[in-house]
Amino acid sequence: MAIEASLAQHKPETGGALLGPVSSNFITHFLFDDLADTGPASFRPSLELGRLVQLWESHLPISFKGIIHSHPGLLTTPSSADLSAFANALRTNPHLGLLCSPIVTLVPKPTLDAHEVANIASDGQVTFYTARLRRDGSLGLSRAPARIVPAIGDTCSAVAAFAPDHYVEHSVTTD
Repeated sequence: MAIEASLAQHKPETGGALLGPVSSNFITHFLFDDLADTGPASFRPSLELGRLVQLWESHLPISFKGIIHSHPGLLTTPSSADLSAFANALRTNPHLGLLCSPIVTLVPKPTLDAHEVANIASDGQVTFYTARLRRDGSLGLSRAPARIVPAIGDTCSAVAAFAPDHYVEHSVTTD
């Protein structure tokens, strides 16, 4: 998948936007954010990425699904900064309802769970999460079962499908 190859070629804490067909749980497009504000333990998407996503949405029948970024080593869970970013993104864009927020790592676990997909490009893995705002405004986080499926046509070589219907909320706190 182009996402994995792109993120595997860069240092941890790089990423970009995920897009896919409107009203679906498929991810078919990835926009790498080479202008993101990154650090040893942080990834903040650029304003330019937001403009690029809007441009794509206005010209194609696709919609924003979430943000993917990489973590160092075996850190497959969202950091407190990630959780705050998820909550802020959902509060700023209430129409989303659900934010797909996978994390790419370059070191694989020996066995993968349903929300983890092998990253062929780096021998690592992609761990899928979705985030939602609860009725009280706090963040709910879910491990989202996912898989890579063959794509039809020439728009991409693979499609990631995630299953928010299997929503199992985990307690998280945000700033």
